[in-house]
Amino acid sequence: MFEGCWDLTEAPDLPANRLVSNCCAYMFHDCTSLTKAPALPATELADNCYAYMFSGCSSLTEAPELPANYLQPYCYSYMFKRCRSLTEAPELPATNLSSYCYSNMFEECTSLIEAPELPAERLIEGCYYYMFAGCEKLSKVTMKAQDTNTIIYSTECLAYWLEWKGFEQASQSHTLTLANKEVYDCLIELECIFYWRKADGATIILLDGTTL
Repeated sequence: MFEGCWDLTEAPDLPANRLVSNCCAYMFHDCTSLTKAPALPATELADNCYAYMFSGCSSLTEAPELPANYLQPYCYSYMFKRCRSLTEAPELPATNLSSYCYSNMFEECTSLIEAPELPAERLIEGCYYYMFAGCEKLSKVTMKAQDTNTIIYSTECLAYWLEWKGFEQASQSHTLTLANKEVYDCLIELECIFYWRKADGATIILLDGTTL
């Protein structure tokens, strides 16, 4: 709808509470002057509904709340990719995930410092695929997934989710909080936190307070 409107600085209201497939996909893609996103009150999502919605909005500094608890395939996929001015992510309260729901959501958000807490206990195919890849300033991540079977057998659920080779040279501290030691061992085996662990100042903490 507004894709490539480089001079757009203010977005219209989007009051819908129930969405349909692809309804807002690419809506503000590459609107490089947009600094604030509109409120997104919808709690009933649909496939691809917000995919690529703000991708390439390099001036965006404020993200909308995302209140939905039940997600749909690819609903937030690439939503904020390359939003390089975004320093704070919205809360992600959903505990019922769907395939590739958060895939590439914050990829290359190079100013993002703290990831939103990921409360879902069970993961789904591709749910966190490339979610924070290239977030070079990211220093804090909390993932509460407990079901190691879904981590192991859900294809690409954590593939490249923290992928950035620069973590090895990054000077700031990095803290990853996980549910338990079994999840940590699982991530090590699957090499899902390879670069994160190699960073100077990298810390792994469990929800019970144990530091690994």
